[in-house]
Amino acid sequence: MHGTLAAPAHAELSLDGQQRIDTVLHAATMRLRSPQLFKDVVLSLLHVAEVTRNPAASEEHYTQVIKASETGIGAKLDRAYPGAGHEADALVRIGALAESDPVYREIGVVLNGLVNELPASPQRYDDWRQSLSSQRSADAEAAVVLRGLNEKAAATIRELSAQRGADHPAVRAWNAEIGADSGITASATTDELLQSSPLKDAVDLQAIMKFPPSDPKHKEEIVKQMNQLLAKSNENVKQTVKDIEVLHNGSDGAFLWVTYAPPTPPSAYDLAAERAKTRQESINAAGEGLRLLTSILGLTNPKEAQKMAAVCDGVIKVATAVNEYLPKIAGKGWREAVFSAGTADLAKTVITTVVALLPLFQAGQPSPEEMILKQVGELRQQVAGLHNAMNEQFTRVNKNLNVIYTEMLGKFDEVLKLQQVSVAQLTQIQGQLHGIEQKVDTWSSEIIKSLQNDHLKNVRAALSQHLRYRETHQQPIPTVGEFDSTMNLVHFAGTSQAREAPFVPSRGSYPTHENDPVAALDLYEETGGAIGFLTWYGNRKYGWPAGVPAGVAEIPNAAVWLSMATGYRQLAAENPVYAAQMNPQRTADLVAAGRDIDDAVDALSTPAPTPNPDGSHTNKLYTGLVEDYKNAATDFNAALLPLQKQAVDNKDYKLFGTADQAIATQPAPPDIVPFCTGGSGQGPIINLERPANVTYSGNAIPMARYAFPEGSRPTLGYCHQFALTEDSITSTLSVTMHLRITWPSAPGQPANPPQTLRTWTKTWEVPTVCRKPDSSPEPPSVCNPSQYYLDRWVSGGYRQSFAETATLTEYPEPQQAVRTQVTRFLTERQKGYYDAVVTELTTPGKPLFQANAELSTALRLLQAYTAAGFPTALDDDELLQVLLHGAERLPADTPGETTITTIFRTAQNTYSSCAATPDAACAATLNPFAGQQHAWLTNCLTWYKNQLPVARWSQDPLANTIAAFAYHTADTLRLRYDHHSKNLKQKTYTETLAPVTTAHKLLETYDTMTRPSAR
Repeated sequence: MHGTLAAPAHAELSLDGQQRIDTVLHAATMRLRSPQLFKDVVLSLLHVAEVTRNPAASEEHYTQVIKASETGIGAKLDRAYPGAGHEADALVRIGALAESDPVYREIGVVLNGLVNELPASPQRYDDWRQSLSSQRSADAEAAVVLRGLNEKAAATIRELSAQRGADHPAVRAWNAEIGADSGITASATTDELLQSSPLKDAVDLQAIMKFPPSDPKHKEEIVKQMNQLLAKSNENVKQTVKDIEVLHNGSDGAFLWVTYAPPTPPSAYDLAAERAKTRQESINAAGEGLRLLTSILGLTNPKEAQKMAAVCDGVIKVATAVNEYLPKIAGKGWREAVFSAGTADLAKTVITTVVALLPLFQAGQPSPEEMILKQVGELRQQVAGLHNAMNEQFTRVNKNLNVIYTEMLGKFDEVLKLQQVSVAQLTQIQGQLHGIEQKVDTWSSEIIKSLQNDHLKNVRAALSQHLRYRETHQQPIPTVGEFDSTMNLVHFAGTSQAREAPFVPSRGSYPTHENDPVAALDLYEETGGAIGFLTWYGNRKYGWPAGVPAGVAEIPNAAVWLSMATGYRQLAAENPVYAAQMNPQRTADLVAAGRDIDDAVDALSTPAPTPNPDGSHTNKLYTGLVEDYKNAATDFNAALLPLQKQAVDNKDYKLFGTADQAIATQPAPPDIVPFCTGGSGQGPIINLERPANVTYSGNAIPMARYAFPEGSRPTLGYCHQFALTEDSITSTLSVTMHLRITWPSAPGQPANPPQTLRTWTKTWEVPTVCRKPDSSPEPPSVCNPSQYYLDRWVSGGYRQSFAETATLTEYPEPQQAVRTQVTRFLTERQKGYYDAVVTELTTPGKPLFQANAELSTALRLLQAYTAAGFPTALDDDELLQVLLHGAERLPADTPGETTITTIFRTAQNTYSSCAATPDAACAATLNPFAGQQHAWLTNCLTWYKNQLPVARWSQDPLANTIAAFAYHTADTLRLRYDHHSKNLKQKTYTETLAPVTTAHKLLETYDTMTRPSAR
């Protein structure tokens, strides 16, 4: 141990800071040492809740409650901390436990609080957990929540001990029943925690704490120790790569371990697994040490600590992925080694890590320490070394694999060279990484197909040789042994191989596929090898059906089974004498495998045991799938809102409204109307109080003044003119009020003259108050008749009279010009909006891209589960076919038809003639529905107003119509599910894959007919 914290030279940490370090140490020790980590975490939280309810109970009582809770939890959480890539799986299991019984409510409350602390917008835990399966970042976010749960348990237990004392019955009970699993007590000091933790050789707290946090050397020491731990992790990666380098191809094409061990050494896999296990313990300890160091740094530099943590987590994740890769390829044939999910998973892990590093380089953000980034660069070299070690094998199998890895490493280099770059540059790199990731997905698909072909090569050759043998060779198959050999291959393929990888996803890969179920469907097909995965996934996410119990054989690949069953029956029919001599168990095994497929199909669509609250009989799997699709449609519409706000500069007007739309707050007209410059009249310029009728009642001008950018807004002006015509007895006073609009001129151009929008005129006959004497050659110097009357504008009743009887004259041309300008402005903004929508839809990493992907996943799952669970209904029900696959199917993008993207591209093309500059040509009105190819879209322009709840409207009528149609079709689909569920409930029919059912029934029939003992 590196010293002690008993009396540090400079202890400027607050009590809260010291408690934080102890909590992190406590949690890390549990993670590294507890054989049942999350069980202990859950029990700790439940124990604190019990102490709160019963604070004065005995130690025996607390012990009994802990044991009862442990029995209640059972085997659900009996596992150690999951490795990288399985965090979402662990979190979903804990969440399911929290929801299974009110007694575990405390766990759900804690989880909800932790999810609300994620960087994304706050959301309820159960909503977030449901979205885990469709997010690539699920494991990263789940890891954050799991660490938080672990640390929350540690903090509450330590607080309990601090408040009630180490000798309290509740504390003693925790120490004996839970803390003993990790070798720690609730009141353990920092020294004791370090002594009992694998971190004692990883972190030197004394070296850090001898400097006060304000001293730069405090941070320097933290960064130095981080660098040492990262180097240690990279050394493990280097050793893994060296181990891979010493693998070589044996005579059978297998990767063997070059070793000088005794004559009967352990298998290559066992040896690789043992070495990987030892290295992983070191990697895990380095990871926990890094988390402790970033926690200490976070006490004084939280933002910088967050950046450092992102880099460190990425390094540990890649180190773990490389280390786990070795056992996956050891002892396998070189083709199997390259053609494995492990190779693809490793590539994706590296890509994900590089993507996670991108935000650290955005302009204005502090860059990670140079020493830390140097270790990231070293890690990149180790990944390159791994590529070099496998280079020959990659080339032998598929030269594209080298291209993919080379591109990936190139992007890694590009990121490491970044300094301060714009968001646009980061987005471009992220898009390029997404392209590489798509190549990895394509590669995975090619791998599966190639492996499947290889595995069936022998049996297909045998069937090809012996089917129609008599017809081809004019004689029967020479011997029963030759016949049996082929039937053995067919039986093995149909009953065993069809249940195993590469024809179905392996059980161990289920959690990986859970994060991206569509990838599993693309690889194995819903009515082929993915039926077992769909059963498991439905149970995990929706609690239906019961799933494939552990230990039960995997559900066979239906396509493989069907081809083998057909070949088996045909070969037996062509050779009845030989067939009669076969072991009858062969046919029984093949029939049983076919029935397993039918049973799985039936389990998916089995109606709910009791009617739902709305009277429907659809089980919760299909009810949940429909709701997830509707939620995804809502989320997609919501993801458009930021782009709509951006289009209107975050102002409160309707992007797709009219020029005359009302603005919430309109500026009031002035109280005083000045004299019009250059107007006619006598006497001095006089300001008049505005009559009540002198105002502008339209909306177009206020809209322009509110919405237009600074420098383009028109100004409104009020002024008056007056004239007095005198005669000897009576005079005529005329007052005209003007409302004028003035548009700003272009830079360097003369000012635009004002344009009159309205005038109000009133004339009065008034007594002459000042006459010029006939004998006087000059007018009276003190007489000002105009001012006399206007001074009495209010008191003399002129303003009131003007308000009541003045003549209004409208000037429509300038008013219409305003409407045209506003309409054009809105059209330009609409164009900018649709440009932004298409850009975000097609840019990986953007929120709209992700929302669209989730909508696509929701549709793909509906299609898959309907094909796998309601195949008979899908064949017979034309409406069901239309809803899922027809021209009026649920809107979403699919590889064959990008409905959503095409709709918005069409709108963008409609607006393409409109340039987004005020002085460019732009049609006054453009219609986003113009040119759309979907009848449901063009026939329902305002249909959403009757179908979509107002609370879910966006400003875009096109988007609203898509959402409304999505709701309508989803509800119609739900009714179709219910219709068929009722028929299943009434046993009107059963759901099976018809070709499979027919095949295994024919096998049974043929066996009965040809073998007397089977009758």
